[in-house]
Amino acid sequence: MAAIDLRTLNNENGGACKKVGSVGTTTQQIILPRWCKTVTVCPKNQAIYFEYDGTDGAAIGGDAFPHPVDVVIQYNPQKNSNDESSIFVAAQTGTSNVFLIME
Repeated sequence: MAAIDLRTLNNENGGACKKVGSVGTTTQQIILPRWCKTVTVCPKNQAIYFEYDGTDGAAIGGDAFPHPVDVVIQYNPQKNSNDESSIFVAAQTGTSNVFLIME
């Protein structure tokens, strides 16, 4: 599974929205734009697990946060040494569509 790279999204209007479709039960890495300080996450169809540290395509880690379906939660990702940040999500069962607002 390839990471979803959102670094090219612009923030001309103060932010950007993105739908990540068909997230399965293995970890999906989402690389955030460099300007993103806060990401709002809302899963549809299925609850998800959320992590700041993970490996794309791997099993979700034991410390992942359980994020309920249809609940909006904001996260504050931290930058790594390359001034980049990622989040990692996986459906708890089946597949989930995950909606993101980056600010």
